[in-house]
Amino acid sequence: MTILLSILGVGVMLFSGIGFLVIGIREHRQRVLIAREGIPATGTIIERRVLSREPGFVFYTFDYKDRTYTGKQRVSYEHMNRINIGEQVSLRFLPSNPSIALLSGEREDNPWTCMPIFFGCLFLGLLLALPVWILLAFRS
Repeated sequence: MTILLSILGVGVMLFSGIGFLVIGIREHRQRVLIAREGIPATGTIIERRVLSREPGFVFYTFDYKDRTYTGKQRVSYEHMNRINIGEQVSLRFLPSNPSIALLSGEREDNPWTCMPIFFGCLFLGLLLALPVWILLAFRS
């Protein structure tokens, strides 16, 4: 039973670590692409959603080529308190895929940008250290 739980734990850590890394790398690539190729636009904050133990989200809309797009972005508590519903905000979006957009200018705030990569590296690092821990445990 202990071996089965250990294998399950290793599988969960491996799957989580890889998943976090994939998400983090994808988000980073989108940010780089928006910074390089993004078109500036003006949007409107339509909703604020505060979460209990982590930063919240703001939802915004903007128009491009006779179509309205809606986006959401995670923001810090401090930043959330400065953003109001109905407020005009600067943003950048990809002209090839306008649904990929981020707030820019003074409203740019990305408190969790590095977190998926951090947790992915942490889980995979712990997983790599596991054989050393096992050897030390059986040695004593």
